[in-house]
Amino acid sequence: MTGVRKTYTRRLIRGMGLLLGVMVLFIAFGEGFLRLCPASVLPADLQQGLHTKPHDFGLGHPTIGALEQPFWTGIFTGPDYTAVYHTDGHGFRNPSPWPPEADLVVVGDAVAFGYGVEDSQAWPALLAQGLAPQRVLNLGLIDAGPQQYLHVYETFESALRPRTVLVGLSLANDFEDAELFDRWWRTDGRENYRIWRAFEPMRLEHPLSLFHTLLSRHSYLFHILWSHRERVTYFRCLDGVWLHLFPDQLEAASAEAQPDQPAFHLLLQALQRLQALAQEQGAYVLVVFQPSKEETYLPLLGDTVSDLQHALQDALAQHGIAMLDLTPVFRHQAAIGARLFHTVGSYPNARGHLLIARSVLRHLTGQALTDSMSFWEQGAW
Repeated sequence: MTGVRKTYTRRLIRGMGLLLGVMVLFIAFGEGFLRLCPASVLPADLQQGLHTKPHDFGLGHPTIGALEQPFWTGIFTGPDYTAVYHTDGHGFRNPSPWPPEADLVVVGDAVAFGYGVEDSQAWPALLAQGLAPQRVLNLGLIDAGPQQYLHVYETFESALRPRTVLVGLSLANDFEDAELFDRWWRTDGRENYRIWRAFEPMRLEHPLSLFHTLLSRHSYLFHILWSHRERVTYFRCLDGVWLHLFPDQLEAASAEAQPDQPAFHLLLQALQRLQALAQEQGAYVLVVFQPSKEETYLPLLGDTVSDLQHALQDALAQHGIAMLDLTPVFRHQAAIGARLFHTVGSYPNARGHLLIARSVLRHLTGQALTDSMSFWEQGAW
């Protein structure tokens, strides 16, 4: 009986060893195959990761989180765009050197930075052209949230003394970004925020956190097998291009856009603090709501879309913070077939940026903001 048990145990161990060896060979083969594949056949999120180099994460900053490399020339790449960008001596997207003071500064996320378009096509650059000779500086950041907009203003306002501060909000992302940055802010080490954000912080309470972190940083196969697949809806523009829309992103944001949610309070507190600082310097703050692709096009397909702005607009009005909602203008132009965003990516294209710039300019100069205007058909400023 004892001999039978020993034989069974040896066979079981050999079987488990064989199974483990097959799994290791499968993983090694899959990982090698993915690394040899052309990047174009891989998922878009993994393609973006493949193109990310260490310098793309910028420089860590103790309060802002991260800034772009100063005096840097980089390239944005996507399935339907390639755009070159340049940074100034502080890591923002402006000509160098900075003026001693600025009449207007723009703070915000990657939309304000101009992700996916050329330097001259970003809406702050177009606004500077329209307001010349007034001096406009773009202090937008990639992968940023509302607290970072505040910290950017706190860091640079004393040197620039702006008379007007524009805050570009993208609520489809800003609520989540507010919670992410708050988590980073509470960490001890405070590594480069964009690196922390890209690879997810290591959670000490989870025994497999280190293993998960290593896989997420180095394994293509891990991203293929465990990446979240979102629903995709398509909208056909007049030029025949089909835009990819992701309803799940909008639903997730709508859950956080309620006054009883922590993300809502974090965002509102950052805007209140920014407003208070600006008022101390005699500056005017205008919050600009930059609608997402899903907020713009999903209603045209008959989908019921949550209003991300309503509760926040009520709260801003109670605190006397001025705002400009560009959602109606974007939806009108989308309804007549305009393509205002990149095909797959979430960021506005050159037309979308021009629409933002013209709308903000008309608001600042006291002109009527009408939905029926063909903004980009009016040529140069």
